[in-house]
This record gives sequence, structure tokens and C-alpha cells, in this order.
Amino acid sequence: MDASQRITIGLCAMEKKTKSKPMRMIMERLRVCGDFDLIAFDDNTILNVPVDQWPICNCLVAFFSTGFPLHKAMEYAELRRPFMLNELEPQIGLLDRRSVYETLIDNGIPVPRHAVLEQDKIEEELDEHEDYIEIRGMRFNKPFVEKPVSGEDHNICIYYPRNAGGGSQRLFRKVGDRSSQFYPDVNTVRRNGSYIYEDFLATEGTDVKVYTVGPMYAHAEARKSPVVDGKVLRDADGKEIRFPIMLTPEEKDMARKVCSAFRQMVCGFDLLRTGGRSFVCDVNGWSFVKSSSKYYDDCAAVLRDLILLNMAPSRLNINRLPRGGHRTLSIPESSLTESDKAYLAGLDLEGGEDSGTTTPPLVGSSAISSPAHGGSGTTTPGAIGSGTPSTSRRELDPLTGSGSICGTSAEELRCVIAVIRHGDRTPKQKLKMLVTNDKFLHFFAKYSDDNKTELKLKTAVQLQELLDVTRSLLQQHSGDDDSDIEERFDKLVQMKAVLEKGGHFSGINRKVQLKPLRWVKRSKRTNAGAEFSDAQEASTESVAEALLILKWGGELTHAGRVQAEMLGHTFREDLYPGEGSGLLRLHATYRHDLKIYSSDEGRVQVTAAAFTKGLLELEGELTPILISLVRKDKAAIKLLDDASGANEDVAEVKQNIHAQMSIDKRFDREMIEQAVPTLSQSMVRSLQLVRNPRQMCLRIHRLIQAVTDQLRDLIAAATPEERSGIDSLCNGETLSLMHKRWEKLLRDFFNKKKAKFDLSKIPDIYDCAKYDVLHNRHLSIKNMRELYICTKAMADFVIPSEYGMTWEEKVRIGSSICANLCSKILADLGIASTPPEVPAAASVAPVVCGGLSVPIGADVPAPPNPPVAPTPPSSRPLGAPAAVSSGPSTGSPSSGSSTGASSGTDASVDGVGAPPPPTPPLLRGLQSQTSMMAGGSSISTPTSMTAAAQSVSFFPTETVHRLNSRYVTNIKTPERQVRSRLYFTSESHMHSLLNVLRFSSMRHSEEWRDSMTKLSATSELDYLTHIVFRLYERFDVDPSLPDRFRIELMFSPGAVKVTEAPDDTHVVPVAPTMTLNSSITLQEMEEVLASATRQHWENKEAEQPATV
Repeated sequence: MDASQRITIGLCAMEKKTKSKPMRMIMERLRVCGDFDLIAFDDNTILNVPVDQWPICNCLVAFFSTGFPLHKAMEYAELRRPFMLNELEPQIGLLDRRSVYETLIDNGIPVPRHAVLEQDKIEEELDEHEDYIEIRGMRFNKPFVEKPVSGEDHNICIYYPRNAGGGSQRLFRKVGDRSSQFYPDVNTVRRNGSYIYEDFLATEGTDVKVYTVGPMYAHAEARKSPVVDGKVLRDADGKEIRFPIMLTPEEKDMARKVCSAFRQMVCGFDLLRTGGRSFVCDVNGWSFVKSSSKYYDDCAAVLRDLILLNMAPSRLNINRLPRGGHRTLSIPESSLTESDKAYLAGLDLEGGEDSGTTTPPLVGSSAISSPAHGGSGTTTPGAIGSGTPSTSRRELDPLTGSGSICGTSAEELRCVIAVIRHGDRTPKQKLKMLVTNDKFLHFFAKYSDDNKTELKLKTAVQLQELLDVTRSLLQQHSGDDDSDIEERFDKLVQMKAVLEKGGHFSGINRKVQLKPLRWVKRSKRTNAGAEFSDAQEASTESVAEALLILKWGGELTHAGRVQAEMLGHTFREDLYPGEGSGLLRLHATYRHDLKIYSSDEGRVQVTAAAFTKGLLELEGELTPILISLVRKDKAAIKLLDDASGANEDVAEVKQNIHAQMSIDKRFDREMIEQAVPTLSQSMVRSLQLVRNPRQMCLRIHRLIQAVTDQLRDLIAAATPEERSGIDSLCNGETLSLMHKRWEKLLRDFFNKKKAKFDLSKIPDIYDCAKYDVLHNRHLSIKNMRELYICTKAMADFVIPSEYGMTWEEKVRIGSSICANLCSKILADLGIASTPPEVPAAASVAPVVCGGLSVPIGADVPAPPNPPVAPTPPSSRPLGAPAAVSSGPSTGSPSSGSSTGASSGTDASVDGVGAPPPPTPPLLRGLQSQTSMMAGGSSISTPTSMTAAAQSVSFFPTETVHRLNSRYVTNIKTPERQVRSRLYFTSESHMHSLLNVLRFSSMRHSEEWRDSMTKLSATSELDYLTHIVFRLYERFDVDPSLPDRFRIELMFSPGAVKVTEAPDDTHVVPVAPTMTLNSSITLQEMEEVLASATRQHWENKEAEQPATV
């Protein structure tokens, strides 16, 4: 066309779209540059006028939305042949998720593992089970996602496993402030249409939306995922709150591929970040960012370039639009004149995200004013804490808690690490019974491939079948007077009551183990029923006797859930600056790097979910929160659930405890000092209360007998409904089950034949007494409070002693149990104290695109960098993960390696082309550890050091979303992040970690001993006990000095005041968190934690057989 002729752009879309604010803002910017005339097709024209009468245009902007006649637009494009920004034929495919996934896969773009199930093949191809489905042999374990194949149907379901509470969540287009709804009783998939089933990818509660404008521009925003609680966060203008974030080079390349594969220059797609990789789960077609003047500037400039490059490339240097960013286009060299090439090659595209100056425009400069540069045309995202847009450049900084301009505060919070015990639980119980009945043994044939190994029954179907068998056997009971038969009958009655408790099986609090003990050979028969001859007879072994073990209890109580949620709220208010809203603002603006880990136990997982609900002010049920935000994979279990390494030491210590507490003599001073070598104040006080351990055990036994008798009397006096009803006692327990609980403790605690007490039952007796004092006080059992006081006195000595009696034993056992956790905390502190590197997306490095070498800008897609070879383990510093490097994250998106979703390994920092940082404190501490282990000499790394290094790096990935500072104006410190790591675990890890801290090499320091005095006075690590590490950076201290970083060590003994709980809620208040030491240097804490890992691996090395 004539170079001087203005280009006519036709807007062919429904008026709701063409009159939207983003479209108006962008089209106005195109209009003022003087290159274009704009024509908007109204709805009447589009729907009712023949296409040959539609206005004629040179460039057509046409895209589908509800009600748009796509076929008519295609007819118009065929008739007039305009330049198309978004081609129309591929938009048909965007309406079908099957087609979308096929296109993504064909173009090498990672998608979730999935299978398509057509409606007419459901019965023959779908095999549905309680916790998984199979489609044509492809298995999807819950949680999994169910999507309608129609791209216009947004009713997506997520199905949750029973061990997380079960149920499903329905996602839908936003209605008011809701975007999803949880259905606790809907557990089966839909069968009324065709669906795609895919793995649920845990994204830690964050959805990422990417907006492309041409193949070389991508803008990303993150929001709270609707999966978390379904509540939509909105700003003062009613818009959903989203914040711009950085994309990795791999994600930018994915954006380029999506744009090209679907031939849509303006396109939006959804990105899932999980486990260090990124996946595209949906492509939406034409999409604009809302309420970002900076984006409007960039989008208009790129659209102008795209249109002119295809229609009038010689006019690129005329009337250039001002831009706030430096973006480049993938331009075929053959389409450019020599003058165009010279012009583009000479463009000044420098100026990164953190330059702090106005970035030169992509194509020249212009004095033409733009609405984006007027005060009324600029909008900013709302502040999460207040719900209103920021109107001042002077922001309350959640990192420092002050309103001062960044840099004037003396110190800044960099990291919060907390290790937390689970909340109030029901007593853990166990029933054992030898079984020989074929109805029980049949489970091996039905559910086990190997009848030589233990069989576990956990699913609802299996437990229901076991309940049916139990009921059947009880009906056959003849009332025989034989004591053995009566004992088995009583156990069957108890098992029936346990299996019926609660009304349905959740799988999280009841399970059965069948351990085969004896086998017999059985002859196989022919199909005709005749036995084989002696020569032909084939025999097989089947189980003839097994030990049935039923385990129940130990689940979080209603009070425990409330406790955990309240503690999360307290953390938000007290441990982060900004009076609660500070943390919410940090988290919502992606400057809060929060990760939550849980052990494998159900009570710990639910505690973590309830705590998170309070911490982040979430709504709704805990199941979606647990699945979305709490990490409980094998790596987390390795940190928080594995205490097997200390079994031998613990067994030896228990023998010593038994020797100390079996004497029939009053403790004197010498005996107390022998029993408590550490002279712990609480343990000394405990033995003073016990006085004579033998006599105290006799007293406890008499009290248990009295409690059992009173319960028997209550049962005799109760009505049948009260006796068997689930509502008579707290947490669904019945009077009968409560009586059986105490009757078993009475039987197990004292061996009449040997006249000996089993002191290992003291913790169980104490748990039950504490539970009943709290939850069943309405029964008015006369001796229960006295029993609680007596068992607490014994437990305050027995329980902490099980983790070591001498300080050497405490450190050895503690190190064996929590070495991995110490290494992870050490890594967390090291990473948080490392200076922020240049973000991956902020670097400017030349890359060849379409034959033209141009710099890559902040959100410009770039091909993945070549892989960087990891440092061999033998040559890297102790504890340094192999993936740590100064280069970018590597690995093909389609491979099993990380795509570096702003993460890499847990110990890596997002950075491309940045110079190597100084050795972070983590590595300094571990290198110091290497020197100490080597005795200061230069020797090769021993096996224990290599293992210690692996203990830091076994955590594969932690996804991090980084705020994109180019698109925010009301946040003072967009480059700063607070790193929060919350570890939920059980009592064993709490004792172990505290022992490591208390009796470490720092115990020789008088200041350290003084700070640990409060621990010495703590008698019990009760429910929700927590240890907190807060890391601060001091800006008034030279970075090379150890005082640059200080750690505040805090502690709470948890919900210790049982008697203060209200009668109606049973919620015991959690003791306030107290500061143990506020002036520990990072270097000192590194020494403490590194000594624990060193102790563990030295012990492991000593256990290895010597080799010659």
C-alpha cells in the first residue's frame, strides 16, 4: 500500500469487548500516533448485516466471545483479505480443549499429563475407584482435575483423596466474590459429557496468567488460585487483584511458542508452576491486561510495530509511540529493507528493570501526548491490606514496619522459620487380635499380591467390608463361657464400635494391618472340580493365621483445629511487621516467599491447613487449603517424619529410664542428680513431685482402676442410646469405647505375673488423662484430675528422658532425628541472607531471533539457555546443592529437569547473567563445618560430608513468584522478599530440635546458657509448641561483619494450661511466644545447626564397617 496512506483498522468483536476499558485505552494510543483510522463494527452489523456490506479495512482485529459469529468473520476475511492480527481459523480450535492440548503438544509446549474421555465411551473406558480412576489403563490418583472438553464450559472439578478429607471442588466463572465451591460429599466423577482428566498440579495457591502481544512480548500476572478457598480478592474498584510477576526465560519461550502455534498475536494463556517446572493448562485467545497504563503503552507500541512491519515497514521511524519498556519483535530479515535493518540495529534498547530511569521507546520518540501520561489515566493495583488503591509514594513497608523511605530503617526482616507441633488430638489407640477365620484371611487373596507380607486396609471399601465381616461373626456368637472366646468376642465388639465411629471412613484416622503368621499348602483343583493326580497336583500356600492390628485415634480434635487457626492469626499479627495487614500485603504482592511443609500424619497435615487458613485469612473448608498450600511429599516426610535413625539409642535410653523409675525408694539429691545429669529444672521438679517412683506407679494403677470402675457404672446406668450413641462424648467417642480405652491401659500398665510396671505406657496414660480432663469433664469422673496430676509428674521426667538423659545422648539422638531438618533450616537462612541477584528477566543479553540479533527485554521471550553442567559433588562446597550456579535455570520444558520457575533447587536464586555472588553465609558455615570435620587440615571430603551435602540438596524445588517492578508504582521495595518456611511435625522432632539448640557446642557460652534457661524450666512441649527463627539484616553494619545478620530465637511451649480451657469449646490457649535470644549472629546459628548435621553424619560414618 502507499507509504503515506493511513491504515484502516477494523474492530470486529462484540461491543462488550470493543468498548471495554483495555480496548479503549489501547486503541486511543494507536489513534494518536497518526498512522491509523479505526472502525468499530457494532453488534447489529456483525449479527445482522451480510459480510459484503461490512466496512472495508486494511487490518482486521477479530476474535471470538460469547455470541460472536466466527464463521461470518471468516467469510469477511476471505472476501477482503485484510492483515489479521489474530487469525480466525485457529480460534475454532481454541473452543475445544482437546484441540488446544494437541496443538500445545505438537509444538513442544509442556502440558499436564491427561487423558480424554468421550461421553459415548465412558462405560467401556472408565474404571472408577475410591481414590483413583483409570482411563484406558492410564491411572489418575486423586487429587485430579476434570475439565469439560468445551473451552466455553468453565465448570471444572477437582476431586480430593479420602486421606485428605475427600470431597470435590467446583470451579466456575466468578460470581460476585466467589470462584469455586467445595462439596464434601461429592466424590464420583461426572458422566454427563465428554471430559479431560489430568493430574492436579500443586501451585501453592497461585495462578499465573500470561498475556502476549506478538511472539516477542509477554506480560504475566499472578492471582490467588480459586482452588484455595474460592474467595475472589478485589480492589476498591471491584477488580480482581492481580500483580505482575517475572517470567523465566523458559516461560518466555513458551509464550513465544503459544503465540506462534495458535497464530494469535494477542493471546492469553494459563501457566501452572510446580516442582520447578511450568505447564500450560489453557489458552484463551484474545486477552488484555486490565488496569495497567504501562501495559497499555507497551501493547499499543507493539501492535503498531506489528501492523507497520507487515503493511508499511518504511514508516516504523515515523510518529513512534512512547513506551515504558524495551521490547523486541521476532522479525523475518527478508521482510526488512536495508534502511529498516540499519534503523532497528541502531535502536538503544538498554535499561533494565532496575535502572530507575525512563526507558527509551522501541521506535523513536514523539511529542504526542498519551492518556497514559496524564494523571487521570493512571491506575495502580489496590493495596491488599487496606483494599484501596495507594495514593501515596510513601508506603508503609511491611518489611520494616515503618513508614520511612526504604533504606533509612536500621534493619529489615528477611526470613521467618517456624517449626510447629500439631494441635490437640484424640488418644492414639490400638487393638491386636489373632485371627484364623477364613472371612478375615480372605482379604489376603483379594487385596494382596504377596501373602508373605503385611496387608494394610485403609480405603472406605476395604474398611466397610471388614465391618461387614465383623458384624457377621458377632451374629454367629454362641455365648460360650470359654474365656478365650469371650475375649475375642469383646475385641470384635470393640472393633465394630471403632469401625462404626464417625459414620464414614476418611482414611486419615483409621487403618487395619494384617500380618501373616502361619501358612498352609492347599491343593489346586481343575476346572471340572477333580483334584490333580499326585504327579500333576499343584499346591500353593495360603495364610492360615494372621495378626490383626486395628489403629485409630490420634486425629486432630475440633479444638485442635480452632487452636491452629488462632495460632496462624497470632503469627500474622505478631511475627510480621505491619499489624497483620503487613503480611497479607507482602503475600498478595508476591514479596512473601511462603512454603508450608507437613509430615505424613493426618493430624499434622490438618494442623498445617488450619494454621494456614488463619495466617492468610482464608475461608472455607480445610481440604482445598491442605491440597493447594501444604507440601507433604516424600521430601517433606524425610524432613519431618523420619525418626528411625535413633531407634537403637532410644531403646537403650528407655532401659535406663526403667531402671531409674522402678526403685521403691524416695529420691534424694544424689539420686536426682544421677537421673537428671543435665539438672533440667522441670525434670528435677518432676522427680521431687514423684518422690517414690514405685509408690507413684501403684497410686496411678489404683486411680486407673477407680476410673474404669466408674465408667463401668456409668455404662450400666446409661440408656441404650447413651451407651452406643456417638453424640454422648466429645469427638464421636462412646462410653463403651472410653471404658475399653482405660481398661486396656489398666491391663497393659501392670504385669501381674512379673509384678512390674511398663513405664513406656506412662505417655499413653498421661495423654488419655489429659484428654478426658479437657474433653470429658462433664462426666465428673471423681479421680480423673488426680490421675492427670500424678501422670503428669511422671511424664515430665519420662518423656524428655526418652530423647536422652545425658547431654551427649540428647545431642546424639536429636541429631539423628532432625539432621535433615537442621540442614534445611541452615539452607533457608543462608539463602535469605544472600544479597538479591539480578532477576533472570532483568538481564539484557543478545539473542538471535528471525535472523536479527536484538537484546532481550524484561518480558521478551527468549530461547532456553544451553545447559550448565553441575559441579561434581566431590568438588563443590559441603552442603551446596548441585544446581546452584550463577547461570540461569536450565533444562528443556519437556524434559524431567527443572524449567526454573523462578526457583531451580531450593538453594538456588533466580538469576541470569549475573556475576557470582559472594559466598553466602550458608556455604561459609558449611565450609567452616568442613574445616572442623577435617581438623583444619586439607584432606579429601569424607563420606559423611558428602552425605551432609546431600541432606541439604535432596529438596528438589521450591517455586518462587517474583514481583515485576516495571508494572507497579505503589510498592517501595519490589525487589525485596521475606522468606517464610513453616514446618509442621510431631513431638519427637520438637524435643530433638530443642535439644540440638540447647546442648550444642554453644552451651559453653554463658550468654547462650542464659538464653536457654527458659527451656530448662519448661516441663512439657504440648500441642502447638513452636520454635521460631527470625532473621534480620542490619543496614548500619558492614556486610563483611558477622553482625550484619542477627537472628531472634523464639519459643512457646504450646497449649499447656489445660485447666483454663472453656467448657463449651475445650480450646486451650497457646502460651505466648517468648524470645529466648534476640542477638544471635547468623554465624553462631550456623555453627549450632551445622554441628547437629556433623554429629549425625559422624555417627553414621562410625556405624559403617571398616574397609581395607
